[in-house]
Amino acid sequence: MMGRHMYTVFSLFPDLFSLAILATAILRIVAGVYFLVLGVQFFTQVRNNIRLTTYARVYGLVLSGMQVLVGILLVIGLYTQGAALAAILVSLLVRNVATRLGVTRIPYSTYTLLAVITFCLLFLGPGAFAVDLPL
Repeated sequence: MMGRHMYTVFSLFPDLFSLAILATAILRIVAGVYFLVLGVQFFTQVRNNIRLTTYARVYGLVLSGMQVLVGILLVIGLYTQGAALAAILVSLLVRNVATRLGVTRIPYSTYTLLAVITFCLLFLGPGAFAVDLPL
C-alpha cells in the first residue's frame, strides 16, 4: 500500500510535448510516402511477374492501386481517419495474402509496422499541415 504519497517521475524534456501535433504530421507524411513507394513497387512486381494467375494479377493490381491512393490521402492529410482504416486493411491484406502468393518481395514486418503506425494515426488525428484538421 502506497499511502497518500504519490511518486512521480519527471520528464526529461517536457517542452517537447508541445510538438506532438508536428510529430503526428511527420508520422502521417512518412507513412504516406512509404505507401506511395510500396504501391508503385508492388505494381511493377505484379505487372512483371508472368507466373501469376489472372486472379492474383487483378488482386495485386487492385491492392497496389489502393496503396497509392492511401499514400496520396495520407500525404495530403485528406480524410486521414478513413485513409488510416484503409491503410490498416491494405497492410494486413498485402501482408497475409500477397506475401503468400509470392506477389511481393517486401518484408512481412514492413506491412505490420505500417499497420501499427496507421492504427495510431486513426486515434491521433492528422496532425499539422493537413486538410482535415479536427474540429
